[in-house]
Amino acid sequence: ESMLLKDFLQQPSIALDRSTMYIFDRNMPKKAPNLMPDTLFSVWNGETFGDNRLLLDRASQQLAIGSALTGAPVHFHMDAFNALIFGRKRWFLYPPSKTFYSKEHPMTWLNRTKAEGAMRCVQAPGDVLYVPSDWGHGVLNVAQSVAIAWEVDYPR
Repeated sequence: ESMLLKDFLQQPSIALDRSTMYIFDRNMPKKAPNLMPDTLFSVWNGETFGDNRLLLDRASQQLAIGSALTGAPVHFHMDAFNALIFGRKRWFLYPPSKTFYSKEHPMTWLNRTKAEGAMRCVQAPGDVLYVPSDWGHGVLNVAQSVAIAWEVDYPR
């Protein structure tokens, strides 16, 4: 079933029949280059963080769109910047020494474990969350959400 983004955002905040609606697309920049905003890309590209210069590649952009109570299971990868455009997200973070990889739906995992031992935060529109390399993180959309992320590979 296809749906325009504006129609998706007008859906009730929590609709049980839509609780599995979640899109995470690493190929969106190639499929719809005009969809990804230039503003966030241009603000950080070339900035210096510590001894490293941030070089964002459009190919590394990822788009995440989801209904409330959807999200991403706990996982880890290289450094990432996560910008929330619309909605609210609850993040669960684990340092590399305590991280793990899960395939369990985030709501099921949260009900089972209560996210024991996780650092937590809630992301609001306009917030950018930096997740360092190898830090475990899971995300639960508290409300319908639209986000853009970049994974970056800093030289170590």
